[in-house]
Amino acid sequence: MLVTYRTELLGLCDKSCKPKIIVGGAVMDSKVTINTDKTITSMEVAEMVGKEHNMLLRDIRRYIEQLGQSKIAQSNFFTESAYKNKQNKEQPCYNVTKKGCEFIAHKLTGIKGTAFTARYINRFHDMEEELKPKSPAEMLVVYANQLLENERRMNTIESKVNEINARITTHNEDYFTIAGYASLRGVNIDTSKANMLGRKATKLSREYGYDIGKVTDTRFGKVNSYHLDILKSIFEFVA
Repeated sequence: MLVTYRTELLGLCDKSCKPKIIVGGAVMDSKVTINTDKTITSMEVAEMVGKEHNMLLRDIRRYIEQLGQSKIAQSNFFTESAYKNKQNKEQPCYNVTKKGCEFIAHKLTGIKGTAFTARYINRFHDMEEELKPKSPAEMLVVYANQLLENERRMNTIESKVNEINARITTHNEDYFTIAGYASLRGVNIDTSKANMLGRKATKLSREYGYDIGKVTDTRFGKVNSYHLDILKSIFEFVA
């Protein structure tokens, strides 16, 4: 089932007076659609009931067969899915609805059945709370948090890429080329500035007794590499 909201904020309309939400400079359509179909995975169910996942799969397949014999739709209880294990291999699993959990709970007895019932009820309750209609202010918070999380992920990826780019231009973990270190710092420098910084690095390396390395750069051929201490010094005031 899909639930759709439309929020209206004063002063945030375009020429057609269609409501808009603006967060962090980005314009969001105020029409928000959220999927309220709630399921939990068979892996989570197996953990709740204290059973090996492959044994629970066997049980679910038996339940599905019995439902089919009774001409009852299995999709109200279980739907086939898959996940990737630690070896990155795709493995079968099921998405289990609240009715499916009730079905499984009826097959359990004693404290195990009571504990599972309490756990799945709490789990579905939490999901229902998350999907309750939100006020315009709450939707703004959701959008803002999503934007911040996306920005954080992009910054992390960019940092990793810069580090890889820097490392592939050197062979010693304490030495970088000018271009490689600039990439690591996220600083854009042109050829003229790189040459100027290279001359400074060469001079300082000789003054303080640091070796100057030689590496092959795919763009510039043979270039110098410098110790991290030297590079930190000359890049201190580079924007």
